[in-house]
Amino acid sequence: MTENAPGRESVDAAVLILLSGEPPYVLLVRKSCTDASPWACDIAFPGGRVKRGESPEETAVREAWEEAGVWPGYVRIIARLPVHRTRLRGIRVLPVIGRVAGPVEARVRSSEIDHVFWVRLEDLWGREPGTIMHPRRGPVKGVRLGDGMVLWGLTLRIINSLREALGQLQARGGLT
Repeated sequence: MTENAPGRESVDAAVLILLSGEPPYVLLVRKSCTDASPWACDIAFPGGRVKRGESPEETAVREAWEEAGVWPGYVRIIARLPVHRTRLRGIRVLPVIGRVAGPVEARVRSSEIDHVFWVRLEDLWGREPGTIMHPRRGPVKGVRLGDGMVLWGLTLRIINSLREALGQLQARGGLT
């Protein structure tokens, strides 16, 4: 857990919402379906636990490198979203928004991940979640991305909150 500056909630983990292009695409990963972890087969942003002495931004960028091969020097952090909590375990997750600032060839770099891909944000917004079958969890409320991938839970909640935040950033000229 990391303690933030006064007025900022402490967090357990951080994820990187990495944007590229215009209209923006977002980088997503699928947690390995062969893994025994509670997140197996989940679609997620690159991310993980904040290590002692590390800021949430440093965690998000480190995890994007470890999981998806995104060179840290090619990520420009532009904003934070409010902290989200996982529903089952109550993990406090800070979404960090970043922009690609160099050539990125995202690829699987960790046994925790079995798929790395870009999705156009506009294709995710406005889709009504329904009850669909998750490959490991059974029925969940989410949206299908194709190839049997299911976007649901925390990642879906963050994506839905991202639309308003990006509109505000764009109005202030902070998205470029």
